[in-house]
Amino acid sequence: MSLCVTPLPPDCQKELKRILQRISDADLDAAIRTEPAFRTGGFRPGAKRSVLLPRLEQIVCGGAVISDSLRQTIAKRSRACTLTGRLEESTLVDLRHAFATLLGTPVFLVSCLLDGRRGVRENAEQWLQNPLTSFSPCDAKQAVDQLRSVFGELQELMGVTSAPAEGGGAPMTVEKWQEQRERLELKIKELQNENRRLRGVETQAEQTRKKLGDTEIELAKQKEIAALRETELKSKREEAESYRVELHREIVHREQRVLADVDRRMAQEFFGWLSAAREVEQTVRDESVCDLLARTDAALAKQAEIDRNAGNRVTLRKRLEEVTAKLKEVEDTLANAIRQSPALKEIEGELRKEEERLATILYPGEHAPLLEERIIDRIHAAKENGIEWESLRRLSDSLESFQLVGKESLERIRREYEKRKAAFHAIGVPETAPRRKTTLEKALCGEIPAILMLDGHNVLLTLAVRYNPKRGQSMSNTQRRGLLIRDVEQLISMTPTLRSWIVFDGADAAESTVGDNLRVLYSGGLGEHRADRVLVDTIRFFRTDEPELVVLLVSDDKDLCAQVQKLGAETVGVVEFGDYLPSTL
Repeated sequence: MSLCVTPLPPDCQKELKRILQRISDADLDAAIRTEPAFRTGGFRPGAKRSVLLPRLEQIVCGGAVISDSLRQTIAKRSRACTLTGRLEESTLVDLRHAFATLLGTPVFLVSCLLDGRRGVRENAEQWLQNPLTSFSPCDAKQAVDQLRSVFGELQELMGVTSAPAEGGGAPMTVEKWQEQRERLELKIKELQNENRRLRGVETQAEQTRKKLGDTEIELAKQKEIAALRETELKSKREEAESYRVELHREIVHREQRVLADVDRRMAQEFFGWLSAAREVEQTVRDESVCDLLARTDAALAKQAEIDRNAGNRVTLRKRLEEVTAKLKEVEDTLANAIRQSPALKEIEGELRKEEERLATILYPGEHAPLLEERIIDRIHAAKENGIEWESLRRLSDSLESFQLVGKESLERIRREYEKRKAAFHAIGVPETAPRRKTTLEKALCGEIPAILMLDGHNVLLTLAVRYNPKRGQSMSNTQRRGLLIRDVEQLISMTPTLRSWIVFDGADAAESTVGDNLRVLYSGGLGEHRADRVLVDTIRFFRTDEPELVVLLVSDDKDLCAQVQKLGAETVGVVEFGDYLPSTL
């Protein structure tokens, strides 16, 4: 059976392992042959001691059931067990305190657990369960005196000197000397193990230092990344703050934004239908077309009178028209007739032949393609060196590249172009392109929908000759602003597709509507460039809400112009704008 049911404490296991180290190879092989615990796991006699001995320690120290023969084999290697095995059970109980002091409690307990007597082992197990109450503490001198009082007579019979050792301690015996030697050897092994452990610790410390260095490098990189992230976060915060300020500004000026959006939509809507309606109205009122038709009829009649061929062609064209009309009438009648008359069918064929004959006489040869006719008509209708004329000049090369017309048609187009060009040269027309209209001119003419923004005080300052009082007279700032508002109103009043805003600096924010398409704003607030901020915010709104809308700013302020140009608006000089203002005379 096992040493005991109670688990062994670490000190007893250590003592037991020390005893197992002293077992010979022969005894170890015998234990492997007889011990049931070695029958599993593939352990065989003659194997390496470094493999068999740990298994034996595991069996004995683990509380496994061991045979009496194995217990005796282990007990033979314990000097303390040899001593305690010779004493009576009652003597061991009485002298347990002295033996525990001199031999050591773990050594004494292991020797009793290895004893072949059941009573000794049971007492040892009870002492093992309660070591603090089972052994009374005493010093070495008291333990020696107790043993001398019991075995003194035996010492005298053996003739052994009972004089105490040097220093008053217990007498040195062979067993005690051997025990001390074993303890010193065990201490040396422990110190060697500790030395190896410390070497391993030094290696681990070196590896840890390397890891610490790598960690410090990684930490520095992470700090750099954190700094970059902090910078990005700071920029994001600043951007968010700018958005917040802009949103607050938009909320504060939401009424102006609504009015601006209304103006933008009205400009586009007016451009969509008012300009077309005005063009239709002007065309209806234009009587020149009727006069042109009358003069054309008179000229054709005159041409027929003075030229017999022209008169004959007029007569033939009228006859061709009559024949074509009759042919269509006959075809329609035959197409819807239930019964077709043979006579009418015969007349249809004669009319078609007559139509072909008259067309051949009037228009000999094949007709030109429709594209060729249209291009030649545009060449003859083009004005002297206009934009359309420049486009027609490059048209022939494009037609040749894309092969849209045949070679004969292309030659005829080029021939007509050269004729028209020679006619222009003959009357002395210079080869200069006409001046293109500016965006402001197109906006003032209603050709495009647009928003016109004016930097009020900058315009008044630049056009000082126009808005300053005459010599000997005085004029307040309110009157000067009124003159500018009047001029702008007169300029754009007839162009509903152009919506205008005049922005002045002012201590109090205010707004007024002048006419149908002119608004006057006073910036309000404190500091410089107050009107500039309002202009930039309003233009940003227009460009964000409708990127395709044309926005014009009239100002000579370079910084302000640079800001609005980045937003996509166009700038107009104050002097250039002044040329379009109505005359003051």
